[in-house]
Amino acid sequence: MKMLNKTPEKFVERYSNIIPDFDKFLSVLQTPLKQCFRVNTLKATRQEVLAYFKNINIESIPWCDIAYRVMDAVNIGETEVHKKGLIYIQESVSMLPALILNPEPDDKILDMTAAPGSKTTQISAMMHNQGLIVANDISRKRINALKDNLEQMDVLNTQVIIKPAQKLGYIYPEYFDKVLLDAP
Repeated sequence: MKMLNKTPEKFVERYSNIIPDFDKFLSVLQTPLKQCFRVNTLKATRQEVLAYFKNINIESIPWCDIAYRVMDAVNIGETEVHKKGLIYIQESVSMLPALILNPEPDDKILDMTAAPGSKTTQISAMMHNQGLIVANDISRKRINALKDNLEQMDVLNTQVIIKPAQKLGYIYPEYFDKVLLDAP
């Protein structure tokens, strides 16, 4: 168990006897993920973004037709398409909650823990900037990142609030069509 020195002792105690081939499991956990991104359909088409990446090896993510995994060693955070807000860098698994929520253009949606905005911007794009999203977070510092991302991605259908999430049911009783809680 060569990686144990980096792994919390309680984690090892709990899972080493449960998980077959625990060393391999730890190795997978510590392997850096490939960068993923999704096309911001509020500002660009998939074809426009794919044209930019024509010389970079990317793979489509099978369950999201606007999401891709970068296979080359390229920092896509430094690309023009990212700087212009044509793509959003987001782990593929982080795209699932919005897809499962399945927002419709006329929905009223509460995102209870919205910052920094990956799911909020994705939901807005899925709603074609229609309907209403109330994006909440309790952290003022994280709210600033949320506001920056909403602006960068041209999101127009979102109201940002700072409230304890557990109080929102009292503030907005039976108001929302859908609620997303992807707690940290």
